[in-house]
Amino acid sequence: ENYHGLETMNKKQDLEQPLQDMNSGAPQKIVTKVKGQSMRDKRKSWLAGCCPALTTDYYQEYFEVTNTDVLRRICMALFPFTTRFAEETRENPDLYGPVWVYTTLVLMLAITGNLSHYLDAASQGATFKYDFTFVPGAASVVYGFGVFIPTFMTVIMKVLGSNVRYMQTICVYGYSVVVLIPITIICILPNDMIQLCALIYGMAISTLFLMMNFHRELAEYIPKSRYIVIFFIGSAQIILLLVFKFYFFKHVYVTAAVNTSR
Repeated sequence: ENYHGLETMNKKQDLEQPLQDMNSGAPQKIVTKVKGQSMRDKRKSWLAGCCPALTTDYYQEYFEVTNTDVLRRICMALFPFTTRFAEETRENPDLYGPVWVYTTLVLMLAITGNLSHYLDAASQGATFKYDFTFVPGAASVVYGFGVFIPTFMTVIMKVLGSNVRYMQTICVYGYSVVVLIPITIICILPNDMIQLCALIYGMAISTLFLMMNFHRELAEYIPKSRYIVIFFIGSAQIILLLVFKFYFFKHVYVTAAVNTSR
């Protein structure tokens, strides 16, 4: 009987323990969780009201594109002789494509730049050393140009009287450099003439793409001041070309080969 009595008391305590937990700590934990969620929601709503660009929800709509949409826009960027890209993205720009293009270009610059240096060293009997700085260097150049050039373009066109949207500018510029991805493969060949011709061709296609897709903003809204924007775009493209050539595809093993022969 004593054994059955103890067993009954233990079962009773087991049943009462969850109720005691609910009456003591559990509701407090729930209240704390609700308060924390409420504070996060308030902070999020404050950011959305003060500066929407600081919230992730602000950028969500610019990533709601399919792979088919991105591939179609990439094809338009490679053959920039129409204004279809501008017509499609003027009211529906995306950031998924530009981010993908920038990341791919960073990787290609790091790989092809080192391959070009390897072939250059091998042809001259010099010792090749992998340059790991190409990865952060390429990321700084590509993402830096990808953010600051569209920003300055938007500011200049807004000041001159255009109604261009910032996200539209980032989208157009991001797709404009997609032609440089296959160009970097050609630049593996350690030949100055081939590399310069390839880079000039790539920058020309990229610049033409920008001109075609900003034609409406330049011709209709700022016809008298459009040459300022054209000069800025041309200057930025030339600077980018020089950085590509004299940083990533510079021939650096001529001196090393001469010193070795001595």
